[in-house]
Amino acid sequence: MDPGVLNEPFYPFMVYNYSEVTLRIHRVKPEHYHPNLPCFNSYSYTYEGEEWYNKLPGEELLNEVVQTNCERDEPKEIRVPLKAYLTKNSGVGQLIVLIEPTKKALKECQDNNWQYRQIISVWLQCTRLAVDVFVSSGMSGMLTAWVTELMTGAPINQATVSISNKQKETNQQGLCTIEQYNTENDERREVQKKRKVNNREHGILVVAKDDDLCMSVNIYTDASVLNAYVWHVFNDRGLYKPKEDVHIKGYVRLLKVKGEAKLPTYARGTIDYTIYDPRGQQLQQSKVELNIYGAFDIKFTLPDNVNLGKVVCNGYVTFSLPDSQSSTTHYFKVQEFRKPEYEVSSMVRPTIARYCHPIVDEYVIATCQGKLFAGGYLNDANIQWTVQAGTTTFTPPKRSDYIFGRAQPFFCWFGKLFAGGYLNDANIQWTVQAGTTTFTPPKRSDYIFGRAQPFFCWFGNNNQTEISYPEKYFQGKTNNKGLHEIKISYHGIEQEPRTTIVHALAAITDLNNQIQETKTQFIIHPCTYYVGFQLSTNYGKKNKPVQTKVIVTDIDGNLIDNILIECKVIGYGKERKEDENGLTVFEEIKDEQTLAVVSSNKDAVNIDYTPKLGR
Repeated sequence: MDPGVLNEPFYPFMVYNYSEVTLRIHRVKPEHYHPNLPCFNSYSYTYEGEEWYNKLPGEELLNEVVQTNCERDEPKEIRVPLKAYLTKNSGVGQLIVLIEPTKKALKECQDNNWQYRQIISVWLQCTRLAVDVFVSSGMSGMLTAWVTELMTGAPINQATVSISNKQKETNQQGLCTIEQYNTENDERREVQKKRKVNNREHGILVVAKDDDLCMSVNIYTDASVLNAYVWHVFNDRGLYKPKEDVHIKGYVRLLKVKGEAKLPTYARGTIDYTIYDPRGQQLQQSKVELNIYGAFDIKFTLPDNVNLGKVVCNGYVTFSLPDSQSSTTHYFKVQEFRKPEYEVSSMVRPTIARYCHPIVDEYVIATCQGKLFAGGYLNDANIQWTVQAGTTTFTPPKRSDYIFGRAQPFFCWFGKLFAGGYLNDANIQWTVQAGTTTFTPPKRSDYIFGRAQPFFCWFGNNNQTEISYPEKYFQGKTNNKGLHEIKISYHGIEQEPRTTIVHALAAITDLNNQIQETKTQFIIHPCTYYVGFQLSTNYGKKNKPVQTKVIVTDIDGNLIDNILIECKVIGYGKERKEDENGLTVFEEIKDEQTLAVVSSNKDAVNIDYTPKLGR
């Protein structure tokens, strides 16, 4: 607790819609600490059958129901005065405060799950002392405590520090050192380890000065293990071809703990190593002797028929000293190298803007081509097309400050062109994919066009208007110019017009079964004009107008005049009522407004609406 409020100490908490709460205060001591207390684990207090179910340790000072007198749907801060429960002269002490709703208050909020009720519980240290603990990582088990005044940071002399039945007083600098403080705990852990008992020790350090005390819990030390070996292993290249030599070198050090230091020494002994391929088949097994510097160097040749991928070199070293075994694993790759013999590219034509028509069929031509690096075309090659459509976004140029529709990210890539010649007579497989998307006209990115994507999100599918189209597959062969074309037709308009993006992926296979892919795409606009809107703020208040700007543009971002815009604003909320039993219930209500305005080719048009719900 803040020492600045110890003259009039209090504990604040917030309450929301609970008419009454149960307040419990207990005076506790350091020996009452347990990790399953409700202030550290609320589940153990609220779940029936647990050890600490509805229990608190120490002396009970207060257990009463407090009326909160809070207004409905308004949070309220309540302060619990603590002075009466602390030491009279100094105003210090250790308290557990627990606050929970009553069953009556929980029922008023239509919550009948008493087991999972919310509780607030804290262990309050009302003290003017502060302690910093420094624990040694060596074998000495040494602990240093620095005791200071919490308010000023001044060191405190002759404060008693105790842990594990050992205690010592601080000097004028507020420091004290306790050696071998964890000996008893270590011996107990060794016995439990042999008996395979999992009983975790909790070290508690207590600092006392007159009638004041503070404590620090969960103090552990991890003593360094003797005869710990460390490895550093590396190879000369990392990537190898079959029939090549692999060189692996390594250094092994033995870390000996002396006092608080870890001193490295050269390791001695013989290393057994075994090499496996990615499928776990053994390639080689041998031994190597560490030199006087604790280093080793091995060399082996990969067979011609070795499996490709990552190869594991599993080294295991055995030393003559008892319990001095250590091992490590080193990885490197084995791959065949083969340069591509051709390049691929794709495009669509015509390159004009494309629109949906309710009755007239439209189409585009998707073309892919293969060219040999050595010159000429990849003809008579197999092609597999995959065509897929999906939703996307579109923002007219220079209109990024407006919102146009619901954003749907998509990823695209194009084959990289290298150089000369054509790949003819190659197999081609096309993949064509289509889907709805959004469109923002040029220069209109500050407006929203189409269905707006809310600025907040939640887990789950929040895009209920996404349209999914099935993938289409086509196969063919390239001609003597390395070309292959498919015709993609489209017609009609969805019930909710959405911008659609079509992906066409072509996979071309040559005679050597090398496969390269190329991808092209195009956008289909659902209409000639786009409507975008811009909110002045993302938040509004009840009965206060919210300013909204609206524009109508073509796909190039140019403003369009004299277009009727109809805007529907729907708000949802809940209204507090009482049911036939007199209990509070919340019913859903809706505020729906329809506004109309005519667009202008000069500037954005304002549409202001006034929310009827909220606060």
